[in-house]
Amino acid sequence: MNGISLDLQLSDFDIHNHGLWGLKDLNHDESKLQFLKNQIYFNLMQKISNTFGERVIALKGMSLLGEIYADFGMRSLGDLDILVRDRKTFDDLILFLLNDKFSIVNTDDWEANNFKKVFSKYISGIEIVIELHEKLFFNSLEPTFIFRQNFSRFWVLEDSFNVYHLVHHLSYQHTFIKLSWLYDLYLIYKRNPQVFFQVKKLSEEFKLTNSYDFAIKALEVYFQLNMSEYYIDSKNVKLKLLTRDFLIRPERHLFRYYAIKHFTKDSFLESLRYDILWFKMKLMKQISRIIAKKNSL
Repeated sequence: MNGISLDLQLSDFDIHNHGLWGLKDLNHDESKLQFLKNQIYFNLMQKISNTFGERVIALKGMSLLGEIYADFGMRSLGDLDILVRDRKTFDDLILFLLNDKFSIVNTDDWEANNFKKVFSKYISGIEIVIELHEKLFFNSLEPTFIFRQNFSRFWVLEDSFNVYHLVHHLSYQHTFIKLSWLYDLYLIYKRNPQVFFQVKKLSEEFKLTNSYDFAIKALEVYFQLNMSEYYIDSKNVKLKLLTRDFLIRPERHLFRYYAIKHFTKDSFLESLRYDILWFKMKLMKQISRIIAKKNSL
């Protein structure tokens, strides 16, 4: 059985690196492994949803399985992302996972990344990672989200808000490091292009216009689509930095990567604040290492 009928003009390395085997060949070993992994994630989400109901929201890949992706092997899931709607539920869910033998993963708990907790556990020899989110974006106002239940009876973001999150997770937060996230948007676009007009309006309202336009540019240049009616500002010359080659191998274009990372922000001060917080975190880690080394002598 083949995956979704897409013209993947990529090397096997790039298909593997971006987690796209399920879109090319469901009989590939990577796709079969992903199917098993996603089944574990699905069962966990079902268990969590049965306990906490509409207070927990399945995000990203888990929200798309069974709707955009008919087969569990089609979509690569690196982890299970859950938005938790209130602090008490967040604390209760932490205890729930610890009681289920999950361990807290030590992450860089700095000011631009201090709104989530990460947990890990091996199940059937596969590392399973769960990320709990108290909010979705660093240094950005968020809409009053609307929710719905999907085919699995999990609570997810309503379609326009879900695409809003997927767009800015790809562009604003992670600067196009994974093609699988762009394929999510493409498959949604092919199914329901009108939803992007709603996302366009939300992006203008919550001042994520550059991030949105870069995501539209990515769809245009990678899939060779005519997206002219979807732009907020199609004349933004900075959008020309985003090329198909960059999307396939961003690690080869470090200067371009850091330029786009800053240009996806609507405010120079916002970009500068992120840089300062990042350098502060790195400096504090280095100081901690020096102190620990001295104490060990």
